Amino acid sequence: MYEGACVFGDVVVAGGSVLQIMSSTFRLGFAMLIATTLTVAGGSWLVHRDNEFRTAYIVYVTNYYGMVFRDRSVWSILDNNLTYGSYSTFTCMTTKWSPPSDSRPIIYGVCNEVIGSPVTDYQDDLNIWTPVTVLDCGACTVDAVCFAARTSSISGCECVCAAGGYGDTCLPAAVPDGLGPLPLPDARDTEVRCVHGGSISSVDVPDPGMRGLCFVNVTFTAAIVLDLLYFTAPQQTLNITLLQCVLVGLSIRGSVARVHVSVTFSMLDSGALEFEGDFGVSSQILVAGSTLLTTSSHAILFVKFFLV
Repeated sequence: MYEGACVFGDVVVAGGSVLQIMSSTFRLGFAMLIATTLTVAGGSWLVHRDNEFRTAYIVYVTNYYGMVFRDRSVWSILDNNLTYGSYSTFTCMTTKWSPPSDSRPIIYGVCNEVIGSPVTDYQDDLNIWTPVTVLDCGACTVDAVCFAARTSSISGCECVCAAGGYGDTCLPAAVPDGLGPLPLPDARDTEVRCVHGGSISSVDVPDPGMRGLCFVNVTFTAAIVLDLLYFTAPQQTLNITLLQCVLVGLSIRGSVARVHVSVTFSMLDSGALEFEGDFGVSSQILVAGSTLLTTSSHAILFVKFFLV
């Protein structure tokens, strides 16, 4: 079975959304992301920025016609360093793919390196068999380095955001400035229970009215399942935070409610991080600053996963 850091079935990035992989290091046997299909549509943006990839494939889509860009959606590949994986003698950005006739990919490549040399030919060097607009290092355009739908202009390489644009690249939602719990400013202490230190083998069903769970410096001695259906806080944002924890498997099952999930500065010692079910509009999942060690075929798994 092929092994990947993130394993999906059908992935759809649509409706002016952004899927961004940035400032990370991946040392893998086969692929960073494995999916049956990958569709980027509705003016959305796929971004690989400032990463170190040591793997055979960055994006491995199993269906030959399964990678689709529509509605002037963009793929930006910016400032990445690619080299061989643990068991490979080659490295590629993607599987060889042929876009469907109604799909017109807009792809930008800026200042990438493969096995220590600058990428000059994205077909030969990175296996992208469709035209790529190549810009020199330090060159910037709105479409390449900003989320154009929320950007009013660009000054040098700085994006100037329009209404509804956030951060350095004018994303459609605000990204936390630092790692750690995502704030719920209107939540009372009794609504989000926080556990500091110790070892835990199970998690109790939340009390009525609770809006989240928080774990700091906690070692989990068994795999944990968090079913958001047990939270009875209608129309409220749920908050699940794990900071500096040790995990042996974590499964979070959505319930259509909006949820902020934050797994930061933690270690997955075995098992996998699994997200399953329906997550409400404006849900956020942040996995950052963490170490994922697993003997499974995947470290992060999305099962029948929907952002609704």
